Amino acid sequence: MPLAPNSYTNSTLLKGLCGAKEWDDAEELVAEMIRSGCPPNDLTFGMVIHSLCQNGLVDRAMGVLDQMSECGCTRGVIVYNEIISCLAELGRVEEALDLFNRMPCKPDIFSYNAAVKGLCRGERWEDAGKLITEMVRKDCPPDEVTFNTVISYLCHRGLVDCAMEVVEKMPEYGCKPDNFTYSALVNAFSEHGWVDDALELLRSIPWRPNTVCYRSVLKGLCRADRWEDVGKLVAEMIRNNLTIDEVTFGLIIDCLCQKGLVGYGVEVLEEMSNYGCSPDIIMYNSLINGFVEYGSVDDALKLFKSMPCKRNVVTYNYMLKGLCRAEQWEDAGKLVAEMSNAECLPNEVTFSTLISYLCQKGLVECAIEVFEKMPKYNCLPNVIIYNTLINGLSEQDRVDDALKLLNNMPCKADTICYSSALKGLCRAERWEDAGELILEMIRKNCPPDEVTFSILINNLCHKGSPINGFSEQNRLEAPLKLLRSVPCEPDTICYSAALKGLCRAKRWEDAMELIAEMFRKQCPPDEATFSMLIGSLCQIRLVELVIEMGVSGNYLAVIKQKKKLKFSHTKGLSIYLSTSEMKTIAWRPEAFLFNPQGLSVALASTP
Repeated sequence: MPLAPNSYTNSTLLKGLCGAKEWDDAEELVAEMIRSGCPPNDLTFGMVIHSLCQNGLVDRAMGVLDQMSECGCTRGVIVYNEIISCLAELGRVEEALDLFNRMPCKPDIFSYNAAVKGLCRGERWEDAGKLITEMVRKDCPPDEVTFNTVISYLCHRGLVDCAMEVVEKMPEYGCKPDNFTYSALVNAFSEHGWVDDALELLRSIPWRPNTVCYRSVLKGLCRADRWEDVGKLVAEMIRNNLTIDEVTFGLIIDCLCQKGLVGYGVEVLEEMSNYGCSPDIIMYNSLINGFVEYGSVDDALKLFKSMPCKRNVVTYNYMLKGLCRAEQWEDAGKLVAEMSNAECLPNEVTFSTLISYLCQKGLVECAIEVFEKMPKYNCLPNVIIYNTLINGLSEQDRVDDALKLLNNMPCKADTICYSSALKGLCRAERWEDAGELILEMIRKNCPPDEVTFSILINNLCHKGSPINGFSEQNRLEAPLKLLRSVPCEPDTICYSAALKGLCRAKRWEDAMELIAEMFRKQCPPDEATFSMLIGSLCQIRLVELVIEMGVSGNYLAVIKQKKKLKFSHTKGLSIYLSTSEMKTIAWRPEAFLFNPQGLSVALASTP
């Protein structure tokens, strides 16, 4: 005769269901246990809540907490800590604090630390400080975990000075910085580019720093291109008997690849075996992508073919990108076929890469063929792929095909898709259809943004309106009116488009007034806008306006702030300059400390 289920067998089964993440069955079993008069005990309920919180299912966990109360079980501090911590991790700070304040049992250090974590995630630094003060008052003083939580979040938010202040206060509470504390600070210094400070802090650690601390400094040194110091620090790690592991090698290789030093990355890869390390797929992917990004497709292909570890879809996609950039379309097709044979099916990124590069090269028909084959590989086109095709069709003046594709999209079109189609309508001077498309965007809750209006403004400046006799001088009234009436705040792109039109129409006063408006609206011209304006002025030899821009306090302030364009002092320059003086200015570094593209154009046109 079979034995009837009991608390032990049910609890064992419940543990198995939670381990298999069969949450519906687990909840049904709990309900059945309660109905049968054999409810779970405190430990079993706690196990279920722990499993649910570990998987982020905090709402279900709170439901189980209510069931504990109904069954007369003791809801101890441990289950509350689990739920409060999970709520904090999920960013549901108010709910975490509310539950913390409603706990029927006395909070312990873990309860407080979970609440502090929630406050830090919500950047409520003052409240976190008050809670730490409360901990002392309620005879539950903060520990290293409390302070490390605050320090970690402060560093993550870039508030390194505040983090250092917290470190200095730790001894007042009987706490000392540990490896976690120093690792967080060293990493924050490196992330901000303060590599020397990171090194100094590393040297000040009163015990031998661990690999994590060294790795954080290595990252900063790599980003700062201080490769000699990288070598010295690695040698120091070896002297200190610290393991140079795969993560450390991967960091160095990745940074070398990002800096274009892919050959050195390969050398580091080859050295790994001397330290008992084996390269993994991530390192090979970094190197292949590095070769591709810097135009060495043959080297990428050579490494791709010789790599000993199994390739993944990322490897294939990087290699595919290189072949597409080199316009080796036949090899790209073979690579996609190879992916299927290697049981590494193409994904959306694979097709997006192919379609994007085909469209860039004007091969839109081929891109459409690739697009139509996607379902064969169980891939559905996403909004990025649709946008690429719509833009490619618009660039080829196939605006009706672009609109058809836009209207047949199974996913919701975004602003970029509409803007790409709008560009095609503007190129074809179909202004009425362009207006209808903008109205459709509004109807479909996809309002035009700065890019949309910059496309309109730019094309209106270039094409004008379909009215016969529309002159160059009044052509700009429509785009300027549009600029003044856009529902969103115009950005630099919008203003630059209108400014370019004003320069083409030689409306210099209006151009200078528009620039002044940009400053008033906290949208100062960028480097490209300044270069375009200066080039236009120099082409018609209005160099005095260039000089006026250089000595203007407003322009100079913004230029210094941006640290891109740098106009030097123009003392001693006359307002009207001869051709020879223009040549002197164009190439004299003390006159203009930026790429004199516009002046070069002026010189080229001077007999």
